[in-house]
Amino acid sequence: MSDYLQTDYQKKIFYDRYAQTKEDGTKETVEDMFRRLAHAAAKDCSVCGMTQEEQEETFFNMFANKEFIGAGRVLLNTGGTGSNATGNCYAVSVEDSLESIMKCQSDCVRIAAKGGGTGTNFSLLRPQNDPVQGAPSGTSGPLSFIDAREGYADTIRQGGSRRMAQMTILNCDHPDIFEFVTAKTDHKRWKNTNISVGILDSFMDAVCADDKWELKFNNKVYDTVSASRLWEEICRCSHASAEPGLLFLDTINDKFPLKYLYKISETNVCGEQPLPPYGMCLLGSLILSSFVRCGVFHFDDFKVAVRNAVIFLDSLIDITTFPIPEVKEMVLKTRPIGLGITGLADALFLMALPYGNYVDTLEFIEELCSCLYKTAVETSEELGKELGSFTDYDFDKATFPSRRNSTLLSFAPTGTISGFAGCSYGIEPYFAPAVVRQEDLGRDIVSNPIIDRYMCDNNLTEFPEWTRFVGGCDARYNLTIADHLEVLHVLSKHCDSSTSKTVNLHKDATVEDISDIYMYCWTNGIKGITVYRDGCRSDQPITWDNENEPEDLEDLEEEVIEFLDYTKSPKERPNVLEGRTYKVRPHPSEASIYITINDFEDSPFEIFFTTNNATHQEYLDGLSRAITALWRRGILGDFLFEDFCRYESPSGGTFYEYEPGKHKRLKSILDAIGTVVRRHIKLIGCEYNSPILPEITRELPAVVQMEGYMKCDECGEHGMNPNMPCPTCEFCGYSRCG
Repeated sequence: MSDYLQTDYQKKIFYDRYAQTKEDGTKETVEDMFRRLAHAAAKDCSVCGMTQEEQEETFFNMFANKEFIGAGRVLLNTGGTGSNATGNCYAVSVEDSLESIMKCQSDCVRIAAKGGGTGTNFSLLRPQNDPVQGAPSGTSGPLSFIDAREGYADTIRQGGSRRMAQMTILNCDHPDIFEFVTAKTDHKRWKNTNISVGILDSFMDAVCADDKWELKFNNKVYDTVSASRLWEEICRCSHASAEPGLLFLDTINDKFPLKYLYKISETNVCGEQPLPPYGMCLLGSLILSSFVRCGVFHFDDFKVAVRNAVIFLDSLIDITTFPIPEVKEMVLKTRPIGLGITGLADALFLMALPYGNYVDTLEFIEELCSCLYKTAVETSEELGKELGSFTDYDFDKATFPSRRNSTLLSFAPTGTISGFAGCSYGIEPYFAPAVVRQEDLGRDIVSNPIIDRYMCDNNLTEFPEWTRFVGGCDARYNLTIADHLEVLHVLSKHCDSSTSKTVNLHKDATVEDISDIYMYCWTNGIKGITVYRDGCRSDQPITWDNENEPEDLEDLEEEVIEFLDYTKSPKERPNVLEGRTYKVRPHPSEASIYITINDFEDSPFEIFFTTNNATHQEYLDGLSRAITALWRRGILGDFLFEDFCRYESPSGGTFYEYEPGKHKRLKSILDAIGTVVRRHIKLIGCEYNSPILPEITRELPAVVQMEGYMKCDECGEHGMNPNMPCPTCEFCGYSRCG
């Protein structure tokens, strides 16, 4: 379970978002949470051949081994002191009447109070200024009612920490479509809602033919415009503000398993779940990196996890509480689940496959998704034989065999749960080597644990050639638009709901690039798409920060690393420098720190620190700039490093082997830095203004090299003599007797 709380960011997510407060007033642990989830969902299951107790243990192990993680409402609300309101996504329809409009607003508020996000298509509301009985100036139009719901969203918080999340849709033939499309270029409008245009095939045909396009309501034509002009406006606004996204409604309905009963007009907030009116879905994701060992993906283990995850999500339907009666009715007769994946970028990295448009990569994703869908369907069919098919299954009209669940797969963005699990986000690539996340929980600098661990274990200073990022690094590692789209295309082919995928673009991307992306998605049967051009919004939630970038720092421009010059102009940096990288571990329970010192003209010139502890990295980046500013002005700073070596952390430290067989006890991170810097300066023959500190070293006693010594609980070294009455560590002095 320790994998879930390795960083401060993971701890913050868990304790602020998911940990329940128990009846005794204390916060639960990660193990407590997984136990209550497993206990709440477990029951006797002949499909898996398990008793309720055996299934409970199976579910618990699935969580604890990082094979599967439920969505946020599942983690927070299932069992224990929770409400069992486990749905993340809902669709709420609205018709052209005041009663329906007010009911829609009320239903969305009630759902938000239970922690759910809602999607609504406003295309059935008559356009602005259209005559309406009893209103001499005409109706205010759908956008005014979107404004009204936004007012609710600004004042209602979900569970005290989350705002009311919404997806708002307007179809491409509605008379108010131009105002809708441009609404969010004003970044202050509709901050709590995502917007998407419902796209029809007939509109796309008109765009391709450069034909006219009718804007109409109730078969009355209000205006005739150029289809290309509307298309260009959509693309221009997406370029300027990352919205609107597109939902290809004809594609969605053509591929919807229950198209013989329902017409889909809405999706959930992030678009991965097209839903019938008052539909809801339970989400959860398989953590792909857990199935990669020694560079090989273990499909047999993956299939077992898929089966268990389907059974878990289906079981949740029977214990879920519903915010309104209409949702309960729809869910119980359709029984949809949304099983997805997260950590795709991690799995590809561990298999040495570059994310993107590469034959081996796409073949693996194809095999993965085919296995996922086939196994999920087989499990649902078996559950259907044991427990009965979903009520809306029609043996005459359905084009698939009887099963328990109407829909099975949904590739969600998994933002916060992936942060908690310490894996890459959903089906997305790595965003950057380190990112700044600005969320309700605060500002965090987050790196990629999988990459960090690999770099440390292999003592690398450059990323492997197969590493890929959206940005924030050397251009040779950057993704192309084709990389995003080809991966999305393969993923979409095996998903019966939909995918939430953003094509992240660099600042210099053009409106034409966005047009090409949208056109590609329509022609390749992708149900929905969103783009995000870096820097297009001031409230961008995730950014890369070159000043916090842990790799390739020696290529930074001078102005990035220098502080104000209070003494003299700093030395100009050459294009190439040589140096050394030192690995230290100041505390046995903390991550290692890599200290790189580059030299120029026989003196230290710059210093960089790299660690996978995001909290430490932030402060170390600032320290590296301060030290480098001194060195570039010819100040060795011996007084500073002497002070560093005297600093002692209250949490203790560990031993550092600075030469074979010679160790120095490090009392803190600052002590580690001071020790490494002073030894480096001595090694390159640079003279200090004051003498080097006396060697604070100790030869390790021969006794600790003997077989049979136990691992110390404090420092992790094998220095505990089991034959002593009170075992004491020869390294750090820790005694089990206190």
